[in-house]
Amino acid sequence: MPNAGFVLNNRSGGFTSGRNTFAPGKRPVHTLAPIMIERDEAIIDLSKPGVDGQVQGLLQVLLATVGRGEDLSEVVAAPRWRSEDGKLLVEAGHLARDTLAGLDRRIVDIPAGDMRFGAITAGGRKGETPFTLGDWRSTTWAGVA
Repeated sequence: MPNAGFVLNNRSGGFTSGRNTFAPGKRPVHTLAPIMIERDEAIIDLSKPGVDGQVQGLLQVLLATVGRGEDLSEVVAAPRWRSEDGKLLVEAGHLARDTLAGLDRRIVDIPAGDMRFGAITAGGRKGETPFTLGDWRSTTWAGVA
């Protein structure tokens, strides 16, 4: 079928407990939340493996790059935060750690590179030049063919 698109996946393993418990007609929290950005003669795809922390990490990268104009590779390498079970996990070296703590949140300091922060991957092109980027936090691969 020309111009037909199909998305197939098996996400039943994504059910956990609480609000994400299996039930008839219910879908699990999805762990695929890619982002495509088109701006300044560039197309950038961002993705992040992970479960509930995925959207949190992608949002931080999106706000820093598109919202504040920061360099994508520096943003991906920078420390991140994420919420988990009512706590705010803050990766070591995060510049806003004290500000986050001042927001009356239960802060848990986490070593840099902890797997709970996941890994961002990116690819795209700026003008005619293709690029890819893999996060240092996990075994990710990046390359242009």
